[in-house]
Amino acid sequence: MEPPTTVPTTGHELVWERDGKARITALEGEMVTLRTTKPGAPGSRPSGLLPSGAELRVKVHRCRRCDEGDAMVFTIDARLIDATRAHRAEIVELLATPSGNGTSRGSDGASGPESPSGT
Repeated sequence: MEPPTTVPTTGHELVWERDGKARITALEGEMVTLRTTKPGAPGSRPSGLLPSGAELRVKVHRCRRCDEGDAMVFTIDARLIDATRAHRAEIVELLATPSGNGTSRGSDGASGPESPSGT
């Protein structure tokens, strides 16, 4: 399958290969949580483009409907597939920005801040 050709328009979203958008809300080791406009069946392997244009692939473990009043109606818990250090670094950076709306956890399990602070 070919990756999508549209690069996300906002800094914290990725664009799915088969239409739709997602926002990464958490990263813990290989596990990632996404808020998305499209559902994903358990076991499916959707891919999309990060804001940098890099392709991100995941394997869906769970998908649930969680309408919180925005366009991102579904929450997907997934495992990263073939993610490089650059992919992980970009995700951590996205989560650290105020528009990332999430938390990140490093390989040591320590939780990172939702937004950068001066302390």
